[in-house]
Amino acid sequence: MLEFMLEHLDIAMWIVALILFGVAEAATVAIVSIWFILGALVAIGLALLGVPVLLQILVFLGVSFGTLALCRKSIISSMGQKKIAHDEAQAALVGKTGVLSLPISPASEGQAVIDGVPWTARAVDPDMSIEKDTRVVVCRQEGVYIYVERYEL
Repeated sequence: MLEFMLEHLDIAMWIVALILFGVAEAATVAIVSIWFILGALVAIGLALLGVPVLLQILVFLGVSFGTLALCRKSIISSMGQKKIAHDEAQAALVGKTGVLSLPISPASEGQAVIDGVPWTARAVDPDMSIEKDTRVVVCRQEGVYIYVERYEL
């Protein structure tokens, strides 16, 4: 086996590249090197057929970047879908009621518990104070902050 590998260093090189790209892909949660894995697989096939190394490299680059270019639109689209889902989750808090577990004053943020989850809370009116244990309603959310006002029946 070692003798075969020494005679076919290009195959060994592509196998090592395939393993490295595979490890990089497995180590991340995003699709990072799947394109290069596909390119390396094609290059291994070309190496087994005895194609010159320069052509193997060119085909590897072509397949890798070509696959990335073909999939780019769907990747960007899926990232947009995640943003929409995130925005919908944020909008779901608006209109919910809860209770302040820490008071809000013009000088400090408070904390409101909404559906059993504590949130850093600010008053909609920045000059307003709201006491602890007051029932509040969420008017908007910006990042990790919810903006609340007293809930009145």
